[in-house]
Amino acid sequence: MVEYLANVSERVKRAPAIEMERIISGRQFRPGEKRGCGVGKTKRGKGTKWMVVVDGRGLPFQQYKMSKMKRSTVKTMQGHINNYLLPKFAGYTLGMITAEKVNEYLSSDDVSHLSPKSQKHVVTTLCLIAGKKFGRGAIRYPAPKTLREEEPCRTPEEMQLIIDTSEGQDKVIFAVASETGMRAGEIYGLEVTDIDWIRNQIHVRRSVYDGQIQTPKTQNAYRVIDVKPWLLELIKKHIGDRKLGLLFMSSRGHAIRHTTFLRRHLHPLLKKLGIKKSGMHAFRHGRVSYLVEQGVARDIIKAWIGHGSDAMIERYLHLRTSYRAAALANIASLQPNYPTSFAVSSGSSVAESVQPM
Repeated sequence: MVEYLANVSERVKRAPAIEMERIISGRQFRPGEKRGCGVGKTKRGKGTKWMVVVDGRGLPFQQYKMSKMKRSTVKTMQGHINNYLLPKFAGYTLGMITAEKVNEYLSSDDVSHLSPKSQKHVVTTLCLIAGKKFGRGAIRYPAPKTLREEEPCRTPEEMQLIIDTSEGQDKVIFAVASETGMRAGEIYGLEVTDIDWIRNQIHVRRSVYDGQIQTPKTQNAYRVIDVKPWLLELIKKHIGDRKLGLLFMSSRGHAIRHTTFLRRHLHPLLKKLGIKKSGMHAFRHGRVSYLVEQGVARDIIKAWIGHGSDAMIERYLHLRTSYRAAALANIASLQPNYPTSFAVSSGSSVAESVQPM
């Protein structure tokens, strides 16, 4: 009898878990629909647009986790869901989405254009919304098929030309980007109170994404940047007598939307100056490269840029040809008495210059 009761007790304890597993495995992976003011009410009374996994009654699954994420993160996950996950897994139950199915998908042409890092982000989105955890090494990410293109980088001459040519608020934004290497969202999120006029410093405390205030990208992004006095004078002239509010605003007095700024301000200016089209992040790459060329200590660069590793500094580094040539010229030659008559003439190769014995 005691053994029987023990077995019954064990089955009772496992019953909720078994039922929950059955319910989760039966959920369908499909887009959620707007459900009016009853679910995810917004200021305009519309339901949230990013309910993804729903049960038979249309109730969202894992909505709480997504609602706590940044606006930029949610938008990125929406792109993963709409562009990659739904076309493949629509109609699947969560119990059918196994590591084998995911590996089969990653090896297909549907995601072959994505880098391994982007593929990992897509799989992470799948795991978050489906509540799944694949074992270590269960997911195999293929090697990239194409070489990584070098990211755009502004030269000091280009940054100076952009600042000199622009006017008004644009001039101040480009100057801040060139002198600090701040991310675009961090620049748009600056407030008057973030400027330390006495110590000549700028405090990074927030960011802007899609016109909405949010926290900076990482914990290291909270930082203090030392700047030249001329930049603060330029900012002070721009804000006038204002003591509060955002440093930079749209014509309607709202936070700047990055896509709008690129389309209406930066890209037309680059086209006018004959500079290759790129985004605001090229200023960040240019600033890091310039600081390295000027011999600034790596720890100072990481503190100003907001990164915690030397690897990220290397990723932002673009050393100019003139800097490389100057560095080479300062290196003592291993052959100081090398005959100058052996110099290779223009248009000839080394093989052609070497005469057989």
